[in-house]
Amino acid sequence: MNAIIRFSILATLAATMTLAGCSTMPDDSALEPTTDAQLANAVLQRLTQDAVTGMSTFSVEAENGVVTLYGSLPDNTIRARAIAIARNTSGVKDVINKITRW
Repeated sequence: MNAIIRFSILATLAATMTLAGCSTMPDDSALEPTTDAQLANAVLQRLTQDAVTGMSTFSVEAENGVVTLYGSLPDNTIRARAIAIARNTSGVKDVINKITRW
């Protein structure tokens, strides 16, 4: 009887470990935007969620992985942060800065 219980526990444990190995976290490439509109939206979303750039207003356009940022900001620190966020967004190949200072 003890041997049956031990076998049952081991079989359950092995099945659980096998199923756990099948579920993996998606990598960044799986989340990479596939269209220009998705890319622009991804950059804009990251800009609005950031603590430094979130209170600013931006426009974002994307074409073939090249993102153009538009807006008017009070200082260069926020502008540099916005450019860095755009550059570090998955799928962005280059960033064109059209942000002006007011």
